Amino acid sequence: MKLRPEEITSILRQRIEQYDVETDLAEVGTVLQIGDGIARIYGLENAVAMEMLELEHGVVGLAFNLEEDDVGAALFGEWEQVSEGEPVRRSGKVASVPVGEALLGRVVDPLGNPLDGRGPIDAVAGDADQLVKNLLLLLVEKGRGGEVGEVANEFEQLAAREEGQLNVELTTAIELSEDEARQIVGQIERVSGRSVEAERKVDPNLIGGIVLQAGSLRVDASVRGRLERLTRDLVTRA
Repeated sequence: MKLRPEEITSILRQRIEQYDVETDLAEVGTVLQIGDGIARIYGLENAVAMEMLELEHGVVGLAFNLEEDDVGAALFGEWEQVSEGEPVRRSGKVASVPVGEALLGRVVDPLGNPLDGRGPIDAVAGDADQLVKNLLLLLVEKGRGGEVGEVANEFEQLAAREEGQLNVELTTAIELSEDEARQIVGQIERVSGRSVEAERKVDPNLIGGIVLQAGSLRVDASVRGRLERLTRDLVTRA
């Protein structure tokens, strides 16, 4: 049986009318007591430690004392304007402060807000384009600020690949001379067919040899690496 267009439209309309939208209600509590920049809040049973809470008058609370019946929060901002009985909302965000060169020399509060009157701090992404900034700021807001460095490194690797450049990390037991570094870089360029930008590091624990890291590719040609592989082989054979 073939349905006519008007029958399909009728079925869709009926399904839409019956669709029950699940509403995401924000958890709201109430200020029980306030004094000396500390508030006791009732009704936020699901709040987590160090979560940022939204109070009236633009005041931010930081949950730190989770009791069975109430939550203790340190307040930031014009907390003197907050009164008992006013609402408090969970933000779902754990406190985190972005870092970067833009933060050098600035005066900020514990939440990273500037206190020196020199304007906002764009410390997460620096001079990156807006798409990168949005991504990194999202990570910070989700309490995953620790991943910012890793994500930034992945972006650098991606940009380098697009430009036909290979970023590598060369680690040796002793400092390489300029001639030695040029020879190694030249060999990598001939094998990869791409220009190479090398970062050199020294790790005496390698004993000798070299470790090459290019993105997720790692080549361990150090004496320590060879000894570890030999030990594993002997254990396996035993």
